[in-house]
Amino acid sequence: MTKLSHQLLGVCGGLLVLSLTANPLCSILFYAGNAFPDVDVLWNDFSSYKTKWYSHRGITHSILIPLFLLLTSACFLLAGSSLYPYMLAFASGVLFHDLCDAMSPTGIPLKLSYYPRFKLWTLYRNRSFSEFVLAVLVAVSLLTSALLLSFRLRTFSKITSLLQQIVDYLR
Repeated sequence: MTKLSHQLLGVCGGLLVLSLTANPLCSILFYAGNAFPDVDVLWNDFSSYKTKWYSHRGITHSILIPLFLLLTSACFLLAGSSLYPYMLAFASGVLFHDLCDAMSPTGIPLKLSYYPRFKLWTLYRNRSFSEFVLAVLVAVSLLTSALLLSFRLRTFSKITSLLQQIVDYLR
């Protein structure tokens, strides 16, 4: 995916996280996690020699990284750490980025090496109209989910408040 597609999907995913958690820091960490795998472009010379360090979609796109981060967040949860939701938000952003890239023809590394590669299915070609359409469709569905969830939570909160008032009145 292009940088713009990842940014669009990261912002929309972050808004969904915000509607789920009501925590702006979790939303920001999801977006940061979504941007993290592309940190490899900072040191990448895009040479024809592909290694885990000298290639885009190399080690930073390995599916092992988000799995490790998700496992770490589960350890934080089991330990009762207050860092759990923040680590989960960041890990989810990394996983979201990698899953989006896994739908491209190149796929993502399964291990900490460039090959073998993992592809979910090829839904788009990089910098193509199909990528744009996919990014817009996913963004719209994420925004719609965030809005619906936000509405449901407010409605649920109002219903809960009303039920509490009724219980208080009956006492």
